[in-house]
Amino acid sequence: MDVSHVQDEFEVQGEGLSAGPVIGVVLAIAAMVMMATVLTVNITNMKFQDARINSTSFSGYPLLEDTRSAAAVMLSESGAVAGEDGVYRIPIGTAMQLVVEDAASN
Repeated sequence: MDVSHVQDEFEVQGEGLSAGPVIGVVLAIAAMVMMATVLTVNITNMKFQDARINSTSFSGYPLLEDTRSAAAVMLSESGAVAGEDGVYRIPIGTAMQLVVEDAASN
């Protein structure tokens, strides 16, 4: 059955609405929903991190605090690696700089 025949028979006119603007609106709404979701997840994660820091500092998790302090020292200071003869650690910033300089020279 021909569409123009149906339109003539029932005197129905096409709306003339192209799909482009409709698809654009749907995609814009989808993008806004996605951005809102990402923003909500990030805000929730930040609040969780704050709550974890507060609970750790107030609830007496000394092992966690000691581990974090020891890790910070290892990342920021030079020294010999325990149990490894002739193996040393250097600050992470220095290590990154040396890698960049080595890559630039090669």
